[in-house]
Amino acid sequence: MTENKIQELLQTLFKLKYNWKSSGDSYISDVVSKEGRLVVEEVIRKFLNDNHDEKLGVLEAKIFMYEQIISKSNFGPMIEKDLNTKHALE
Repeated sequence: MTENKIQELLQTLFKLKYNWKSSGDSYISDVVSKEGRLVVEEVIRKFLNDNHDEKLGVLEAKIFMYEQIISKSNFGPMIEKDLNTKHALE
């Protein structure tokens, strides 16, 4: 998730309000209090970072396995040794 999307999510959360009643009076309060905003942001960023790292690891493992399968097939010679400089299928 990009920084812009994270900021958009946080702004949406921080704008949320809820209505409640007490002793016959109605009140409107923030869903996330001003004091709790930093904690909410930290939780969201940590969650996104943890999940991003996990997804990245899964993708790296899949790529490794696909490279191993292809290298042992008829398409093996098409794989370039240094994938960081060029794409294999260009």
